Amino acid sequence: MSGADQLTIRPVQLSGRKLTYVIEESSQPHTFIPSMIGFWCQGRFPFDRLVQLYRLADTNEAEADARSGSTVKLVLMLDC
Repeated sequence: MSGADQLTIRPVQLSGRKLTYVIEESSQPHTFIPSMIGFWCQGRFPFDRLVQLYRLADTNEAEADARSGSTVKLVLMLDC
């Protein structure tokens, strides 16, 4: 297992919290997607803040942002 496949969390980081994760293959879309939409409607999952739009001409900037982690999900838009 490479370092990119491992997650290290100190116990103090979880104090009083619950850790939940989903590996894409283990999710069930018919329940997972409505749950995520419900969380978003409640203000508990701001996915719209995770998405960043880039013009196709800004592909290099998009790649740099993805590598640095400043963008979680990038979307390239065609210039029409």
